[in-house]
Amino acid sequence: MRLTRTTEPTAAVLTVQEVKDFLRITQTSEDVYLVNLVTAATNICEKYLQRSLLTQTWTKYLDYYDDAESIVLAYGPTQSITSIKTYDYVGNTTIFSTAKYYLSDSEQEGKATLISGEDWDSAVLRPRDGVEVIFVTGYGDASTDVPFSIIQGILHFIAHMYENRELADMEMPEVTKQLWNAYKVYIF
Repeated sequence: MRLTRTTEPTAAVLTVQEVKDFLRITQTSEDVYLVNLVTAATNICEKYLQRSLLTQTWTKYLDYYDDAESIVLAYGPTQSITSIKTYDYVGNTTIFSTAKYYLSDSEQEGKATLISGEDWDSAVLRPRDGVEVIFVTGYGDASTDVPFSIIQGILHFIAHMYENRELADMEMPEVTKQLWNAYKVYIF
């Protein structure tokens, strides 16, 4: 199994001005550094939560279909499934019909779930990456679509990184964890 982000969000989850307001910074000399902190904190947040914050596209590659009725996606909330394709030994592509599956459990990881009575394609697949699932995740296109507690946690994490920039090994602030934990996807 391999998972690749194929389309990045079109905007940042926070603007430099929002961060400066939170940190009570008025000068512009550290704007580039603050942009980098927003990027770092957002990446850490998404990994910690196992969620996408803003709209982005992912591609999941599987070597085969297992016997399950669903393909578990990742980094929900899942907005949509763009396509499910299979590749045979000689490289021929088959698009799995959207009439045979639906998006379920979209608020968590999201799943491509078979409609009752349907089966996954039984073609002999190539040995690596024989199944390709393209899907769209995130709360929406704008930072206002992201839950307030997640944004607030990012701001507190940025404040912590800003104030402790000399630390090589940085712990996540407890307030950040408390704000994020309600949204964390636990993978078992």
